Amino acid sequence: MCFQNLLSSYGLVQHVASPTHQLGHTLDLFITRASDPIVFRNLQCKDGLSNHFAITCNLLIEKPPPLTKSIKTRNLKAINIDSFCNDVSNPTDSSFLNLDLNGKVSHYNSVLSNLLETHAPATVRNVRIRPNTSWYDEIISSEKKKRRKLEKKWRKSRLEIDRQLYKQQKQKVISLIKSAKLNYYKNLCATHSKDQKKLFNIINKLLHKRHEISLPDCESDEELANKFSHFFL
Repeated sequence: MCFQNLLSSYGLVQHVASPTHQLGHTLDLFITRASDPIVFRNLQCKDGLSNHFAITCNLLIEKPPPLTKSIKTRNLKAINIDSFCNDVSNPTDSSFLNLDLNGKVSHYNSVLSNLLETHAPATVRNVRIRPNTSWYDEIISSEKKKRRKLEKKWRKSRLEIDRQLYKQQKQKVISLIKSAKLNYYKNLCATHSKDQKKLFNIINKLLHKRHEISLPDCESDEELANKFSHFFL
């Protein structure tokens, strides 16, 4: 009751009304602002893979579209080697011999580009842009692939032994990620320990703090400068 009163004093509402732990305690919460409209429905507590239950609900909000970029690829494995070698071995026209060095290089590149386009035409596809993380390495990537395979195996078989193997691998990946993050940021802070500006930038990034500059709306930088000048005068 004291916790509920504390949330109410901050204008917050806690929506979980049932235990979220195997021992009957409510340890996991779902909190929203009292002033906000209802943005969820069908809130449930379901037994998960740990001693804590999973809180699920349907969010009545639209997910922002992921950032994508277009890349050009070629299926080089689909090239017919015999046909490609036959086209490459065909002699070029006689005018090639009369060109200077720059002309011959340009003609050489043009012929090979056309051959490549004929046997392995370029296709454009969209890929999702994912942020780079400096602490992520090949070991974590390999262990995540193992985790995914074990998860698929368990969901297909529903055997308890497969479930336990998947849980062990899941905890291993979590431990590797925590360790990698800890060591990376620990070394980063130690490296810039004497540079207060860089150190605070690292801390602000970890705390997801962004310094946003709020300036009056103006049509140009000159108008903005004149407004500041007029105000201080």
